[in-house]
Amino acid sequence: MKSILKMLSVTFLFLIFSLGYIPKSSANKDEINGKWQLTEVQYEDDSSNFLDGGNFVVIEDTRIIEIFLKQGRKTYSYYREDKILYVTSGDEIMEWKIQSLDSFNLHLKTPIGVYILKR
Repeated sequence: MKSILKMLSVTFLFLIFSLGYIPKSSANKDEINGKWQLTEVQYEDDSSNFLDGGNFVVIEDTRIIEIFLKQGRKTYSYYREDKILYVTSGDEIMEWKIQSLDSFNLHLKTPIGVYILKR
């Protein structure tokens, strides 16, 4: 009986310590912060613009940086309320809506169209 109890204790301790070594996901399901590759823009008329590599959207706590391979960078400040990002451009505040989000994909409806973003 003592050996079974000892074995169970060792197994239990092993499981507790091994849980600390499980790698955490690099992206929380609800986390939008990070560097996203812009792969496509879908327009209101159902047309799409598929983009080459080198186009990114970087989302930080209070700002968004659009990096376009041919046009350069644009930086905007924003704040978030639920699924809406209130993005400031000059004196104008625009709404960017999170249409879908998971660890590796983000679809943002912007005034230009829907940005299809991948981690």
